[in-house]
Amino acid sequence: MRTIRLSFLLLCFLISTSISYAKFCSECGKTLNEDAKFCSECGTGVNGNTRTNTNNAIDKSSVQFVYEKLKSLDEFCVYLNSTTNKLTWMQKFPDCKFKFEEGIKELQKENLSELQKSLIDLYLLKWDLVEIAYNKILKYDDKYGWRIREETAYMNKISRGITEILSNERNANWSKKYVEACHKCMELKKYLFTVTSHYLSLTGNPEDIFKRIKKGKKIRILDIKEDSFFIIGEIIDFEDAGWINREEVYKRTNLNKSPTDEKIKEIDEIQKLLK
Repeated sequence: MRTIRLSFLLLCFLISTSISYAKFCSECGKTLNEDAKFCSECGTGVNGNTRTNTNNAIDKSSVQFVYEKLKSLDEFCVYLNSTTNKLTWMQKFPDCKFKFEEGIKELQKENLSELQKSLIDLYLLKWDLVEIAYNKILKYDDKYGWRIREETAYMNKISRGITEILSNERNANWSKKYVEACHKCMELKKYLFTVTSHYLSLTGNPEDIFKRIKKGKKIRILDIKEDSFFIIGEIIDFEDAGWINREEVYKRTNLNKSPTDEKIKEIDEIQKLLK
């Protein structure tokens, strides 16, 4: 019995030790990698990861300075990805709007670097999408999550760029190219394509009948990478999105190769420079 009790106490000690060493984001609660400098979910700095001067103030020439002024937007977007409570969005949106606009005003008074300006451009793009999503949410009583899949997809792409700049301090040229790629991907949404085969499977799995876009339905391309498109289309009675091999899209839709292909080639060339 004594041996069992000692084993139990040892197990409790090991569990408590592992929990104490686990790192979590102070803003959104996401588990962090041991060497993380910024949260991959909301972009919040970890353990005071900032550039500081002798007065312990944030260096105005750093990207962290921009982040501190605009981080309210990242914090607000956490609710977009983690809740289906419409009231939460409605309550928090005015405060986010005020803080974000004040942050932009303050930054406009500063002599900023090209890298900082590119970071601001990404945040402004993200803000435009948040406003669109918010206005959509106001129109519906429930199930708003799938109604803003398009905006969420673009926001995720923009957030990846923001995280790259904050975590790796990418140079100004990289950042400008990323902003350009985001703009061009968002331009793709004006092109609609029709499924011409019996169906197009969002998951690539023919057996997944709940992820089929049927013949005659429209799709849009939201993002591209390597040999895949991130598309959105009507599934049953709502829109859903997913990554699909490009060949499948060309084979099963009437994707007009001009001018869409030219736009895709432009994005491909830009993204090659981003690696």
